[in-house]
Amino acid sequence: MSSPETQASATTTFKTNVPAVNQVRRILLTAGLPYELVDLVLNYAEYFARHTTKRVTHLRVQASSDPLNNAKWMYMVSDPIIQVQREDGSVVPPNIQDVKFRLRSSDQGWGGFSEGKNTYRNSYTWFEASILRESTPGSSPTWLSSLLDSPVNYTFDLGAPGSSPSAVSSSSSDSTSLPVTEYAEYSELLSPYKLRTKRWLVQMNAQASRHIRTHTVTWSRSTSFNTSGDGGLNEEEYDEKTGSGRGLGFVEALRAGDRIALVARALYPGWENNVYEAEIEVAYQT
Repeated sequence: MSSPETQASATTTFKTNVPAVNQVRRILLTAGLPYELVDLVLNYAEYFARHTTKRVTHLRVQASSDPLNNAKWMYMVSDPIIQVQREDGSVVPPNIQDVKFRLRSSDQGWGGFSEGKNTYRNSYTWFEASILRESTPGSSPTWLSSLLDSPVNYTFDLGAPGSSPSAVSSSSSDSTSLPVTEYAEYSELLSPYKLRTKRWLVQMNAQASRHIRTHTVTWSRSTSFNTSGDGGLNEEEYDEKTGSGRGLGFVEALRAGDRIALVARALYPGWENNVYEAEIEVAYQT
């Protein structure tokens, strides 16, 4: 049965906070550098405000625990994307440079295809991400309160407490034209990859390997879209060499107040996703 074996609430920290970045900017401005050059220096040094949410909980996601052998657990959710306030008091839309996922996990360690052992091909345990956008300002549904304490089985409704599932597929009204699933209190933005209504693929587990691997997946504005005419929609969804998803349109879609959800998946009898810890880091340009 899928369940978290150890409990640990998600913790959130700023590795580099907004005031620290503003202080460095002020020092450079005082030294006589023009504002535009200061921003270039900070960008080149990748000196951004970094907001991190981390969870250390061993979760076993067993496909056979689901009636359709298709298990999904929401492992963690980030804190809301912040609004950036500059030293002059002005509030600017978040300029997100990248989102980084760090994962420690493995599958059940047996089964699969012999020719694919220890590779990412034909792996049926993986991680997904979606963007949770508040539909009702100030809402605090029961599922969110539970998720902040521990992983939850993703069989619930994201809407109002006690309501029955009422998901309706529709088109997003924002400029990215992402698919979105609408609920009473939250909307779940999904990947535009080949116009399928599904979450962004973050990382596959190596097939039939008990070895706990650490994967780091970084999505940025410069890598999430390519320059081809199709915007990357005809590329493979993930890199078979690394098992990492490409994050098409993810960073561009984020707004202030959004939360990033990390979902652990396992498909087909016998497959099991063992999650040991995960971290979501958001880098902001201030």
